[in-house]
Amino acid sequence: MQRLETLYSVSSNIHSIATALRRTVCFIVCLILFAALFPIPAKAAEQSEKEAIRVGWYECAYQITRANGERSGYAYEYEQTVSTYTGWNYEYVTGDWTELMDMLQRGDIDIMANVSYTDERAETILFSDRPMGEEKYYLYVDITNADISLTNLSNLNGKRIAMIENSVQTEQFCEWEKEHNITTEHVLVDTVEETKELFDNDEIDGIISTENSIWIERGLSPVVITGSSDIYFGISKARPDLKEALDAAMRSMEYDKPFYNDELYKQYIATETVVFLTEKEKEWLKEHGEIRLGFLKDDTGFSTYDRENGELLGVINDYVQDASDCFGGDKIKFRLIGFDLEENQIEALQEGKIDMIFHAGQNPYMAEQNGISLSDTVLSTPLAVLTKQSHFDENAENRVAISKEDLQYKWYISYNYPDWKIVECNSAEDAESKVRNGEADCFPIRIGVLMQYVDDKNIHGVFLTRAMNSSFAVSKGNITLLSILNKTLKTMETSKLSSAESAYEDSLRKVTAKEFIKDNFLIFSLVILTVFIVVLVIILGLLRKARIAEEKAKNAQQQAEQANSAKSTFLYNMSHDIRTPMNALLGYNHLMKKQLTDPKLLDYQQKIERAGKLLLDIINNVLDLARIESGKMYLNESYAQVDQLFEEVVGVFEPQTKEKKINLKSEVCVQHSHVMCDITKIKQIFVNLISNAVKYTPSGGSIEIKLQEIPCEREGFVAFRTEIRDNGIGMSKDFLPTLFDSFSRERNTTTSKVAGTGLGMVIVKDFVDLMDGTIEVQSELAKGTTFIVHLMHRKADEQYYRQTDEGVESDETENILQGKHILMAEDNELNAEIASTILEEMGLQIDWVNDGVQCVSKVKQMPAGTYDLILMDIQMPNMDGYKATEIIRKMSDKEKAEIPIIAMTANAFEEDRRKAIVIGMNEHITKPIDAEKMKKIITEVLK
Repeated sequence: MQRLETLYSVSSNIHSIATALRRTVCFIVCLILFAALFPIPAKAAEQSEKEAIRVGWYECAYQITRANGERSGYAYEYEQTVSTYTGWNYEYVTGDWTELMDMLQRGDIDIMANVSYTDERAETILFSDRPMGEEKYYLYVDITNADISLTNLSNLNGKRIAMIENSVQTEQFCEWEKEHNITTEHVLVDTVEETKELFDNDEIDGIISTENSIWIERGLSPVVITGSSDIYFGISKARPDLKEALDAAMRSMEYDKPFYNDELYKQYIATETVVFLTEKEKEWLKEHGEIRLGFLKDDTGFSTYDRENGELLGVINDYVQDASDCFGGDKIKFRLIGFDLEENQIEALQEGKIDMIFHAGQNPYMAEQNGISLSDTVLSTPLAVLTKQSHFDENAENRVAISKEDLQYKWYISYNYPDWKIVECNSAEDAESKVRNGEADCFPIRIGVLMQYVDDKNIHGVFLTRAMNSSFAVSKGNITLLSILNKTLKTMETSKLSSAESAYEDSLRKVTAKEFIKDNFLIFSLVILTVFIVVLVIILGLLRKARIAEEKAKNAQQQAEQANSAKSTFLYNMSHDIRTPMNALLGYNHLMKKQLTDPKLLDYQQKIERAGKLLLDIINNVLDLARIESGKMYLNESYAQVDQLFEEVVGVFEPQTKEKKINLKSEVCVQHSHVMCDITKIKQIFVNLISNAVKYTPSGGSIEIKLQEIPCEREGFVAFRTEIRDNGIGMSKDFLPTLFDSFSRERNTTTSKVAGTGLGMVIVKDFVDLMDGTIEVQSELAKGTTFIVHLMHRKADEQYYRQTDEGVESDETENILQGKHILMAEDNELNAEIASTILEEMGLQIDWVNDGVQCVSKVKQMPAGTYDLILMDIQMPNMDGYKATEIIRKMSDKEKAEIPIIAMTANAFEEDRRKAIVIGMNEHITKPIDAEKMKKIITEVLK
């Protein structure tokens, strides 16, 4: 019975345990089902990451609340950047420094910016691994107080100085006092507002503070730096998760934006502080006087002279204006001194002729090599490169083409892209050419210039990631001036000068002749052809009138003389009007040639050029004939070497003879080659004779030319015999007697298909007669023609031609022309544009005025030495070139009165040249402009 009771008891216990197990399993199953049906919101799991971060906010130089309630400042922007990496939302908790520090230590707020590290604070709060910046501590005092002197800091003894209790700046000030043996009365405060109130009530004499403009506004000045420290984010010890995320964000920021802290400091802190000059700096300015500021005369965006009024334009004006008055009553005076080349600036700085260079590239190594020191950044200029590469990699070892005189780009490349190889060029155009030819991979340009290449299929622009930073440059060791300049920059907004430079560059950029031609090629070609046709019609009309005049002259001698006189006068007056459009036609054609790459368009251009030159030859022949008939033809003798002159003329026809497959042979046999002769007329004689031989000799024919010296009975003279023989179509015996008659041709243009006026032989005969020479002709149809010319020339003095032989080397020519400043008086805008382009390609700087009145005014207004030469048109409104030259030559300023003047005019006759020389001009250039001839004349005058 007892055993049964025991079994029953055990059975009951087992049953109870089983029941409990069933209940437990059921409960667990229910929980699982409930979790599956009603999952816990994800937001609850991520609450710690998405909740608002409580940030301490107190008013200081790093944290600013504006009048409209918006937050700003160094710390605020830094915090917002952090949030882009962490995804945090902020809840700002306001208070004073002491209150917020206590809250951070208790965990009532999560983060606070601008906290200096101390071991004591590290026991109660966490710090970010990296500093968010550095703050400097200044002693602000009222320097107008008679008891305080900047030169004797011991006068601070006993002064009442306000400072925040338990702050790093206070600790460092105490150490500074001990170091300088100064004892002040410490007035401990908790807030900026409390400090303001104490100062306004005259209860304190100075303040220890970070850089803050509010003290400047109250008349205080920062007289000395008493300490500095890195500042960190302080983090509640209860939130190590925030420290981990914050450190990760700051590491990423350091990698992505390595100069972010410096940029924020300059934007918010440096510009907030009103700087002042020390007594030493004031004394330096007082003793030194004007600061001699060197600048480049043609530096687009920085410093460029306006062609119309000579006004200096560019960011240099903005700086000088702001810097002159940036220290209130302490004025700074600048004297601007212009230079053509950067090398000249550096040389002048080294020799003490200037005190500073307006801007130089930020390259410490190159600055050291040149013995100069650089200021803080003045402005930054974004750059691009032009390249043919479809995928340009700026981190690769590229070959960069740079003009040898452009130090700015050289310094920039060597500093920012040291792996690039610099390929020196003669000019920016040469650099572009090397890139197009594959001799270089790229060449640098400013962003504003890129638009010129938008439609260029062979080259394109690529923006560079590193801007070109510019600084002021002073002589090594001139610490005082460097400090003054850095302080002037500190008073200006960071981006002001950079923005101004870009604006000036855009405003100065004008559409050039090259761009206009390139964009309007078809229209321009039609205009040129139209001008060509109009001028040709004028010429044909003139010829027709001339023929009619001659026919009438046969009836009566008196009428003939009147007709000849009228014809000559008419053609003389027409010379200027005909040559003006011809100058535009040939000039623009010359510019267009340099821009074309399409073979078909080049072929059109070459045909226009040949037609234009033919038309010019016709014009010259007609005008020469008019002068001959009017008795106004003179010889203009100058030194020449006959053999070289001969070879030069023959060389002109070598391309034509090769094209026609004509065998051209020449021979020179002379002993006395140095003579005095009229070079232009000699050339015209033989150009006409050889040109006829080429015209009338068919393909496969031959031309033989021989120049030989023959015995001469006249003392001091040398005689030459020139024979020009061809096996061309020849002339009939009946035509030979009329060969040298005006407008005479055996075959007209339509029959022979060879263009010409029939004036060439007339002019040749008259020129030969003018030189007391003879010309003979032998010819037979289908067998050829031979011309034999005998001329005598006076021997040149040996000493003269030995000196002349030295000549001007090409390199010397470049040095003579490079950077010279020229004033050009020209009333025709098209001619001015053509001449400016040609002259600028020679390395010259051009100022343009419309008439003689403006030219004289410009010379009077600008300082002596501004212009190295004047190019003077003759026929201009208001005042012609002759009158303008006379006024300039009579100026009281000797240097201005003696400035070289060259006539550049369509008045092309010899009497025009003589008159220009008599008036006081140095030389005479005729239109249409021959670029090479112009270059030679300008070089000789400047030399």
